[in-house]
Amino acid sequence: MGVFTSSLKKSIGKTISKYRYLPGIAGLDLLFLLLFGVISFFFSLFAENHFVNVAESGGRLIPEITEALAEGKLPLSAFLSDQVVMSNLMSVASYAIIFAVFAYVIYILMQGSAWFITYKIANEKKKFKEFMPRFSLLSARWTGIVAVYLFLAVLFVGIFLLRPEPSISSVLFSLVTEIINYVLLCIAFLSFAMLYSKKPIINSLKFIFKHPVRIISALFIIALAFYVNFGITFWIFNNLSFSATATGAYIAAFIRFLIAAPFLAWARVFLIEIAKSK
Repeated sequence: MGVFTSSLKKSIGKTISKYRYLPGIAGLDLLFLLLFGVISFFFSLFAENHFVNVAESGGRLIPEITEALAEGKLPLSAFLSDQVVMSNLMSVASYAIIFAVFAYVIYILMQGSAWFITYKIANEKKKFKEFMPRFSLLSARWTGIVAVYLFLAVLFVGIFLLRPEPSISSVLFSLVTEIINYVLLCIAFLSFAMLYSKKPIINSLKFIFKHPVRIISALFIIALAFYVNFGITFWIFNNLSFSATATGAYIAAFIRFLIAAPFLAWARVFLIEIAKSK
């Protein structure tokens, strides 16, 4: 536990001593969230009509779906064999690809810069022109992993949950999915903290298996810090009348973000320090 305590103290000390970098990281995080929200809005706007068409087709295909269920087949096959449904799904897929490209570029520019500054706080002197290609490559790999994971999840739902008699409960599926999500998130953040290792993703997995107590303790401390921060801000704004209005809610959310931003920057530094503790 001495190594863990040392990493914790170093991360707090470095974050406080280099506080001048915190506004830059906060600005990049906020800009990322805003831009991601904008492209998400446009994706929903363009894809909405296609989803409506698919839903309407579902009503039209009720006889085929009923027949498929009676024969013990997947009702999904009735959808996929319909030309209107497939045409709309292809349009949604096209918009999803465009959305993914824009999201990836925004993530690289905003979060890559935020992580670069974080490495500076952690006294890791790296050159920006060397850092960004590494960050971009690792982000691309994680994009591929997430895409495969989502595809398998959808496939699993279609095969096991959409049967007349599902072979697995939706509650169990949701529980397993949540666990996998948290595990992937943990590995992802740790891999970015180990960006300069030869194989960040594989090395992060090795590190987790080698030092499980250290990782669990680090995640607990980070989660505790964010829960305390959220609890305090929630209590404060819950007792302010302006937060009950629409404008007040936006102001409260913005202030909550400003309060949470230093914790997010520190969490990154903490993970880098943990990753350095072999």
